[in-house]
Amino acid sequence: WEKDPIAMLQSKLLINSIINPLTAVLEVPNGELLANPHYASVFNSYFKEMEKVLEVKDVHAARENLEGVCRATGDNRSSMLCDLEAGRQTEIDAILGYCLLLAKQKGIDAPISEILYRMVKGKENRGMVN
Repeated sequence: WEKDPIAMLQSKLLINSIINPLTAVLEVPNGELLANPHYASVFNSYFKEMEKVLEVKDVHAARENLEGVCRATGDNRSSMLCDLEAGRQTEIDAILGYCLLLAKQKGIDAPISEILYRMVKGKENRGMVN
């Protein structure tokens, strides 16, 4: 699916919608999402929610790709976490805001997305962002 531009965009959105908000809220590097069993449990539940919202066709491949990115960038801090730490506005509206809009249009409950969205917005509002 790497040659299909729609599938590539969907994959990028899936990766960014899961890794960025989770690492931003938890304040951990990417690899910790898999290494810590408690975070991995949240990661798994969130993946199941997002695969429905984004209508992922090849769930196994998408999951492998997502976990591969987490492992390959294990020591990295996500851009969303770095933005919060630097007091900058994040891309939460463009990433999760869009996913929440899709969920609403499709009539899909997305409680984890909603919670993560609000938590990141709360961190932005808390005075971390100038």
